[in-house]
Amino acid sequence: MRPAAPFLALALLAAPARAAESPATPLVTRVTVRSETPVSLERVERLLAVRAGEPMDEERVRRTLRALRLAGLGAEVELWSRPLDAGVEAIVVLRPDLRVVEVSVLPAPGVD
Repeated sequence: MRPAAPFLALALLAAPARAAESPATPLVTRVTVRSETPVSLERVERLLAVRAGEPMDEERVRRTLRALRLAGLGAEVELWSRPLDAGVEAIVVLRPDLRVVEVSVLPAPGVD
């Protein structure tokens, strides 16, 4: 399990709720991006196929995840949804590619 870390939450788009095209395809009412590291809002927004005011269907989710992965914005990219108003909030989670730069081994106190 990853330790809890503060997330940078960016509200990308907000749109008034309107009826979804079908009950099986919810309408996106808001898109939020969470990242443990700073990200360019403009860069992320250009890659999103899931947008506020449009249906959240499987194809849009696949295109969004693929574009974000190919752009190298995170080692792990997830897209979650949760009920919000008359539709869903799409939550994009970007987890950084962590790299170890240096490891130091120090002797325990009293050990020669």
